[in-house]
Amino acid sequence: VNGNYNILLDDKLAFYDLFKEHINIPKTFAWIKDKNIYDLNGSTLSDYDFFNMLKKQKKLIFKPNYGGGGKGIFTLECNHDGKIFLNGSSSSTDEIISKLNKLDNYIVSEYIYQHKYSKDIFSEAINSIRVITILNSDGTIDIPVAIHRFGTVNSIPVDNASSGGIISNIEIDRGELSASKSYRTLDVFENHPDTKVKIKGVIVHNWEFIKQKVVEVAKKFPYIPYMSWDIVPTEDDFYVLEINASTGLTLIQIFSPQRYTKLGEFFRKNGIVK
Repeated sequence: VNGNYNILLDDKLAFYDLFKEHINIPKTFAWIKDKNIYDLNGSTLSDYDFFNMLKKQKKLIFKPNYGGGGKGIFTLECNHDGKIFLNGSSSSTDEIISKLNKLDNYIVSEYIYQHKYSKDIFSEAINSIRVITILNSDGTIDIPVAIHRFGTVNSIPVDNASSGGIISNIEIDRGELSASKSYRTLDVFENHPDTKVKIKGVIVHNWEFIKQKVVEVAKKFPYIPYMSWDIVPTEDDFYVLEINASTGLTLIQIFSPQRYTKLGEFFRKNGIVK
C-alpha cells in the first residue's frame, strides 16, 4: 500500500530520524555494524564506552534494524553492583562482548517502563499495543483495529504472538480489553495464563489521548497511508516503539474476519483484496 515509502518504517534508524520530532520514541543510542558499535554521530564506541553507557542507562534493548516478530530482540541490564544481566540471566563482560561481536545491523535503544496496569498483568516483557491507522480518500484518518499483546513465560523477553505471547482485542471507543487468545491453543484467557491477573475488562491507560495523538501524527504523513503502530503506555504518557509498514492479519483476524470492515474496504480500494 505504501509503495517505496515502506522503507521509512521498515528501517528502524530511518523511522527514528523521521518520527522522533513528532511523537515519543525510545531514544536510539547506538548502531552495531560489522562488529563495530557507533553512536548516532558516526563515532565508534570502544568496549569501555559501551559498558559505561550501559551502567548509565541501567537497561538497554537490542533489536535488528530490520525484521519483526520479536526475532533477535534481547535486553542487557546493569544493576547497582555492576553485574550485567542478559535477558535476566547473569553474564560476564566477555560473554557480552562475544555476543555483540556476532551482531550486524542492530540498534541499541532506551528501555521503556510500561504502565502499572500492563506490568501487573505480565512484568517480564514490554506488553505493547498494535494500532492500525489508515488514510481515507477525504484525508481523514481512521483506527479500524487495535490489539494488546502480552508476553508469557514462553515468549520472554518479547510479547509477540509468534513467540508465544497472547493477544486481546481493544474496543476502539473505550479502550476495553477482551479476553486473550493465542496462536498455540484454542483456549481463551480472561486472566493471564501465568500470572492469573485479570485481562478481560481492563481499560488501556490514557486511551483517548493515545488515539488522538496517533491520528494527529498519521495525518502529517499522507504519503504513508497505512501504518501499524507498536505502542507502550507509560505512567504519564506513551511511547511508540516502532511503526510497521504491514502487519500479520492472523493477529487481527484471530478475533473476527476483516474482509467487510473498514480495514477490508481500505485493502479493497488499494487492490490488496477483491
